[in-house]
Parts: sequence; structure tokens; C-alpha cells
Amino acid sequence: MRFITGIKLLVVAALGAALVAPAAAQTIKIGFHAPLTGFAASDGKSALNGAELAVAEINAAGGVNGRKLELVVLDDQAKADQAVPLANKYIGDGLKIVISGSYSGPTRAAAGVFQGAKIPYISSYAIHPDITRAGNYVFRTSFMGEVQGRAAAKFIGDILKKKNVTLITLNNDFGQSLSAGFKEAAGKYGIKVISEYTYAMGDRQFGSVVASVKRDNPDMLYVSGYFFNGGPLVAQLRAGGITTPILGTEGFDTHNFIKIAGPAAEGVMITTSLDRDSKSPAMRKFIDDYEKKFNTPADMVAASTNTAINVAAAALAKAGPDDANKIRDAIASTKDFQVSTGKISFNELGEVYKAAQVQVIKGGKFHHQATIDDRYCSRRRRSDEGLAGRGGGSPPFQGGVPAKRAGWLRFRSAQGTMRSAWAREHHPGRYAATPPRGGGEEREPPLLGEEGKKENLPSFSRRGPSAGRGVVDPSRIRIQSCTTPNSSSSA
Repeated sequence: MRFITGIKLLVVAALGAALVAPAAAQTIKIGFHAPLTGFAASDGKSALNGAELAVAEINAAGGVNGRKLELVVLDDQAKADQAVPLANKYIGDGLKIVISGSYSGPTRAAAGVFQGAKIPYISSYAIHPDITRAGNYVFRTSFMGEVQGRAAAKFIGDILKKKNVTLITLNNDFGQSLSAGFKEAAGKYGIKVISEYTYAMGDRQFGSVVASVKRDNPDMLYVSGYFFNGGPLVAQLRAGGITTPILGTEGFDTHNFIKIAGPAAEGVMITTSLDRDSKSPAMRKFIDDYEKKFNTPADMVAASTNTAINVAAAALAKAGPDDANKIRDAIASTKDFQVSTGKISFNELGEVYKAAQVQVIKGGKFHHQATIDDRYCSRRRRSDEGLAGRGGGSPPFQGGVPAKRAGWLRFRSAQGTMRSAWAREHHPGRYAATPPRGGGEEREPPLLGEEGKKENLPSFSRRGPSAGRGVVDPSRIRIQSCTTPNSSSSA
């Protein structure tokens, strides 16, 4: 009888262990979206590689408090109209933290959704200032565009001592933010902007720009773009006989730019987050491990998503995986954290403070040229704190916007009205996201979309879904930029 009882006890214990084991081994899920298909798929691949490398190394070291991390990956195609349903899926699935490995369009579209649900959201490398304006659950581990633009101005005017500069600007969120920061800081460093020429995302022939730059005869060119349009642009500038030094942007920070530009890439400088010649153990380890695992050189995109995953993992280790509010607080408290893009800390607006890197292409590879570590370049106006929903006082805005206008601040356009993110957050039942106008593929010519197509941004109406109502043309919305005190920036 005692023997039978002993067997029963063993069976009960075994069943109990079987029930407990899956719970103990349950993974911690982190949402991750990136452009895995479409025009930006190359950057999407780098983004996913960087994130997966971080997860693999964290899990190999024992995970987070004994539990392994799991990426829940979705493809946003670098389109804003894909971001809202994607964000709602993550929220519906109960995820407590999500990371964007994508461009500004989808990232800022999703930011307001995550803020409304109070789910921590980290932008890895998207630069538009509106992203963190969504509220205090949204963070960015890379620089804003204006910050990079100011760093470029300091490098050109204060370090290289070049004074007459021509800008060649990609006409989207990315390019315009960089241009705004550069022009704001130009006077401080004695720079005269001779001319600024813009081009669309899909442009590949730049004959008129080359001819105009020849007439300008500047001391320096500041060029924004991505590898797939910046490569042909730089190649055509050099083929046209222009030998003027070129400073590009983080969009050139990939070996694909060197492949496309060919010999013309030699000597081109860029502002970025990744220093290939760094002696920082964390940065050096990332660069070496990435090349070993993927058999290709590391780039800024991969380094940025790797950083975001490590920030998220550190917050989860500190706060646990179940309480989004505690995870948010843990992210906000990040200070002097050594990661693949350097040592980072967050300010009260969810923006990162870290030094900017300048790289130069020599012998077909990126190498260190300079480090820009300047509080002026990295600052963001405190008066915008309320606009981001992070300050005290009357919600949602404190400082810069009168309290009597705070509740229903509107940005008007020719096609409709976009109400404040605060109104959507605090009155979710009254505002419902509508599908893209036409409900299908984008067919219109370029405006400000990351991929050079007109973005069908989510719109909001009291009556719920209504295709074609309240769609906002982003080129017509003007709001005061939080980093350019005397100018405005397209949303």
C-alpha cells in the first residue's frame, strides 16, 4: 500500500513538473517590424540581421532572467498604411514591447497607436521628429534628422573650414529633416548655403543637378539620400567632372552604396552612428560578430536594430516581461549603456544622447574620420516636451501651445483634418482609423513617402471607417519643429 501511494506521489509530481516546465521555458516575445519586401528590402534585411544577432547572443548567454527572447517579425514594406494594422496586431496579441526596424513613414504612423495602448515602442533608426512626439511610451535609439544635420554643419564649417555649401536633398521626411538641421546650424559655423536642389525617391538621372552644381562651384556638397539613389547621384557628380568634397548621410551607410557608386565612392564622407574603427568593446564585438555570422560588412541599420534589442532586453531584465508601464520606466532610465552604436542615454523626451560619427570611404571600406560630440548639435527644445505628451500640467501640451487650445489642436490641410494624438488616446471610442484611400495599392506620384510614392496615411473620423474621408496630404501639414526653433517642418 505504501508502495502504491509512493507511485501515486511520483505520478503527481511528474505531472506537476510537466505543467510547470512549459511556463518556466516560455519565451519573452518582442515585436519587430521592418521592410522585408519592396524597395527597402535590403535595409530590412540588415535590420532583421542586426536584431537576430542580438537575440541569439542574449539567448546564448542565458536569456533574460532565465527566459529566452523571441522576435515576432512582421513586414511593413516601408509603407505607412501598413503600420497601423501591424501595430494593432501586436497589441491584440498581447505583446508588451515593440521595436521598429523601419523608416520614418511607418514608424511615425505606428507610434501613436502604441502610445494610445501604452505599449513601449522603440524606433531603431527612423529620424523624423514626430515619432517621439507621439508620447512618453515612444523612444528612439538613433539621432533625429535635425541632430544629424547640425552635426554635419559643425563638421563642414568648424572642422573642415568649408564655408560655401550646396545642398542636394531627397524630398521626403528623411532628407527634409537633415536639411532643416543643417540650415539651422549653418550660420553658427560660418556656412553660406549657396543653393539647395531636391530630388524624388525614384530619381536615378541627375543631369540637371550636376549642371547646377557646376555653376555653383561650392566648397562642399551636403547630400542626403539612400544607397539606391545616392549611389547613382554621386557617380554622376564625379562623372560630370565635379571634384568637390561630398558629405553624405546615414542612408549611404551600407556596402551597397560603395558597390553602386563604384570608384566615385572613394573619399565620400558620411554622418552616421557606427564607427568601423572604434575601440569600444561593444561596438567592436558587434562589427566582428556581424561579419562572421552574415559574411558581409556591418552597417548602420543593423547596428541600430542591434542596439534597440539590447536596450529592450536590459529593460525587460530590470522590469520583468509582464508590466508595460514598468518596462517603459526601465527604458526611460537607460543611462550610459554601452551598445553597438556607442554609449547611450535617454533624455526626458525619449531621445538618445550619443556622439555622431563621421566615416570616410577609403579603399572601398568605411573608416573613422571624426567624432562630433556637441551638446548644441544633440539638443532638442524643452518647450516641445509637452507636445510629446511627456510634460506636466494641463494635458496634452505644456509649453509652446496655450492650454485652451490643448484639447483639440488641429492640423488642417486641403483634404481634411488630423486631430491631435492626445485626443485619439483619451477618446479612443470617438476616433477610428480608416483604411487607405481607395483601399488598395498606392498609385499616385511622389509626395513625401519614404519609397517615393504618395503615402496613404491613416485618417480619423467620428463615424469610423470611411475610405477617402479625412486623408491628409503630408506636404500641406506644417508644424513647428522641436529642433529648429525658427522654422517649420513637414509632418
